[in-house]
Amino acid sequence: MGQPEKKKDLKRREIIIVASRQMNEQGATAIRLSKLSQLVGLTRNALYYYFKDRVALIHACYLFACKNNAEDLNFALSVKGGAAERLGAYIDRTLLGPNAERAVLTDLDILPSAQRSELAEIIDQNVGLLESILEEGISSKQLRPFNVAIGAQVIQGLLSWAQLWYRWAALDQQALDCHYQIAADAIKQAVLEGVSTDREFSVSFQQQWVDLSPRPFKAFDPESLQKEKRYQLVGAASLLFNKKGIEATTFDDIADQLGATKGAVYHYFKDKKALVKACFLQAFEQYDSIADIAINSSGNPLEQLLASLHLNCQAQMTRSPPLTLQGSISNLSKSHVSRATSIAEKMSDVRATAIAAGLHSDIDENIITLSPGAFFWISSWVEGRTRESEMALADEVCRIVFTGIRSLP
Repeated sequence: MGQPEKKKDLKRREIIIVASRQMNEQGATAIRLSKLSQLVGLTRNALYYYFKDRVALIHACYLFACKNNAEDLNFALSVKGGAAERLGAYIDRTLLGPNAERAVLTDLDILPSAQRSELAEIIDQNVGLLESILEEGISSKQLRPFNVAIGAQVIQGLLSWAQLWYRWAALDQQALDCHYQIAADAIKQAVLEGVSTDREFSVSFQQQWVDLSPRPFKAFDPESLQKEKRYQLVGAASLLFNKKGIEATTFDDIADQLGATKGAVYHYFKDKKALVKACFLQAFEQYDSIADIAINSSGNPLEQLLASLHLNCQAQMTRSPPLTLQGSISNLSKSHVSRATSIAEKMSDVRATAIAAGLHSDIDENIITLSPGAFFWISSWVEGRTRESEMALADEVCRIVFTGIRSLP
């Protein structure tokens, strides 16, 4: 490769990394090409020398993320040792390697069909590589038996959330400066060893979120009917936002999901920004409710943490799940960070009590704000990935996080 071509490739890579950071902060379609060109030291016209339009740039960022994920997995497969060592190497390289800053794959549906198919194929191949590491570990008895399909998605979800979580967590500057190291260490410990000091801790949980969150409804009361319609609309939007991404979901998609007209959606919300705001308000009511139910349950502190994770997993599999805390709404997130922080603080207090009682390992306190990665993407992968029931799937996610996947001594 000649010097001009090498220089062009380096600049192209720089643009992709900076654009990926913008996508994680603001959403894929919110990238401002004028600001991006300033950040990378180019004129806007010069930027088009590298990418013909915004869609080409978004595709390049997602492709960069997918290909680097494949490189991380192949590197891990080359590491000497067993599955635990390879999994640790994969987590470290993903979050601490040369290409740690990459776009989270939340808005793939904004791309043309051919590009989506290309990325979906690479994603499936990457999941297959990760599953092969886990399967080898089970075969060699280095890892305990568990549902590999669910385990791979939990790990990928935690790594994806690690790209976004610090924007929602109340981190001091010292923690911000090393947030990827914090995330890598906490994820490795949680996945391999679990957060429970008792690695034979029972994660069986009987309560169901649908039974704990009944909604009073009077079918013949006009006001009650309107409230229920609005609740279902916000729930349908949240489900699609979680599955496809906020940017990729249209009012037409939401109307189809509801079996309604687009006009019916506009009757309640004048634009997507108003709808997203409503989704967040409804989501935090659900997150608050789950935290309060868990804290007020009769179990010990570790069982209360289990209840929180289990109920959150269940909630993501309902028709009206809480909107996940995505990085693509930074213009709205400031008004919601305090609520996210409040919930995290409540659960951190439970964690501290569990540690004092000798029930919870002394894993980094940020595991509380990192752990949502285990369930935030459930709605996007559950169909076709596993035949487990909702309760069994939630059990398995909790078993991975609480008791780890490394075999018992």
